[in-house]
Amino acid sequence: MKRRYLAGLTIVATGLLAACGGGSSGSSLPAIPAAGGTAQSLGFTLSGSSLPLASGRRTASLDGAPVSVTYQGQTVATGTLNGSGFAQLHFTAPVPLGATVTVTVGSGSSAVTATVVLASSVGATAANVVYTPANGSTPAQITVRTAADRDDNGQVDANDNEQETSTENPEDGEIEDVDSADDDHLPTNLPISISVCNGSTITIAPLTPAPAPTASAAPAPSATPLGALTLRIAERVSDGDAGAIFSYVASPFTQPLTFPIISPAARIDIEVDANGQKLVTIEAPLAAFTGSGATVGAPTPGTCPTLSPGLPFASPAPTATPTAAPTGTPAPALTGSPAPTPTGSPV
Repeated sequence: MKRRYLAGLTIVATGLLAACGGGSSGSSLPAIPAAGGTAQSLGFTLSGSSLPLASGRRTASLDGAPVSVTYQGQTVATGTLNGSGFAQLHFTAPVPLGATVTVTVGSGSSAVTATVVLASSVGATAANVVYTPANGSTPAQITVRTAADRDDNGQVDANDNEQETSTENPEDGEIEDVDSADDDHLPTNLPISISVCNGSTITIAPLTPAPAPTASAAPAPSATPLGALTLRIAERVSDGDAGAIFSYVASPFTQPLTFPIISPAARIDIEVDANGQKLVTIEAPLAAFTGSGATVGAPTPGTCPTLSPGLPFASPAPTATPTAAPTGTPAPALTGSPAPTPTGSPV
């Protein structure tokens, strides 16, 4: 199971970096609207079968179940679900637009926890969460759909933008899969860090580096070794498109790796496996890795990280910015006689 392989891997919540040299989610996200603007709110709906918090209640109804929203450890909204599993939550403390918050329904071991990315263009966000119970060896999971709630009805509608879907662990909101349709922010509780420089390179790094193996300190046979990670990255015209513009595979994945960005209009697919088990997958447009609301400088290409050498590429490595002459058929050399040397005297 995936969580078994995460026993030794520390998942650190970190902001996606929007420029070279680092950054943080706090510095790359726009502030909330000024006083008098749209108040921040979250329309939250929980549904599904065999919900753990419902099974501990006298009836299967979710009516009255407590809901809390936290941001960086601070509670910013509270409420209760109604009989349909819906709550309209109004924030009592400011949170940056596009930020990642944690929503907890219930308490204790029966609680359901979801990671939600707030809208970055408006103050209202809608989140629909569907709980799927465990089935045999398959653990329970939740599917979280979020969008900018432009209709302010608390629901993810087809005409809402900034739509994003993620699969998560309901025990802690740990992200397993993210598919962003047009959202320009990703969850910050990912097991990898991602930075884009000048739209020309993308750098991906594991948050927990693997210890270097030593002959005298071999792990016990039953231990799960840290750093048995594999990174797969592809740039595609669309999700699932077999004709990727490029694709790379790096195994083991133990240090930051930098890849070229060929087309700013394409989508980036990333998958990280731990010991052969999927750790996380991300499918998103390039804007999701930078955040359109971020104020990003324009570093010269020379200040961006250089492409990582020696990777076991799944396909030939392209160059982000061609520096050599075109590789087409060279023009034939001139075969005529050289021009005669002028014979006149200097003026």
